[in-house]
Amino acid sequence: MPGSLGETRCLLSLAYVGETFPMPDKTAYELSVIERIRGVAALGLGDIKVAAQSFQLALSSNVLNQQDQLRLIETMIRAYRRANDVANANVWARRYKQIAGADVNL
Repeated sequence: MPGSLGETRCLLSLAYVGETFPMPDKTAYELSVIERIRGVAALGLGDIKVAAQSFQLALSSNVLNQQDQLRLIETMIRAYRRANDVANANVWARRYKQIAGADVNL
């Protein structure tokens, strides 16, 4: 039994996303949206690994504009920092720099 409203919402989001798997021929945009929802829900449940995988898939869809890409990457940097995983935070920070350029106040 979920412990909070936020946790319940995250679990429901993951359940709804799971219902999309049988749908054939999803567009790159649809896959991007699905993976972003899965990533946010996973973060809400504290599953950084699933969030990172989902955000990586969303980023590789090539449908996100630069601002959306940077938001996803910033989210992962913060999540890894909260988990005291400096190595992975740095991996995502390098990626941020590749996209954004020099302005990094992360």
